[in-house]
Amino acid sequence: MKRANVWVIGLENDPRAQELSRVDFSGALALVLGNEGAGLHRLVRAQCDFLVRVPMWGKIESLNVAVAGSIVLYEARRARASKAIR
Repeated sequence: MKRANVWVIGLENDPRAQELSRVDFSGALALVLGNEGAGLHRLVRAQCDFLVRVPMWGKIESLNVAVAGSIVLYEARRARASKAIR
């Protein structure tokens, strides 16, 4: 994918990951989701171009992987639509 200029984004609940609202979704992207308990495997994480996280508020510490992935995909589509990128 990297040879085809596709950015590989890892979804990780880690304070060092970029917050979802700061990610540029305008280019070709691949989203990698990890295990709900352990997150991304170390070797998979190392292959990602960058990591992104869904910000959490209140008492909720994390979301399950299906919900978190859906939020990221929705945000990517929203961002692309606002810039007329299809």
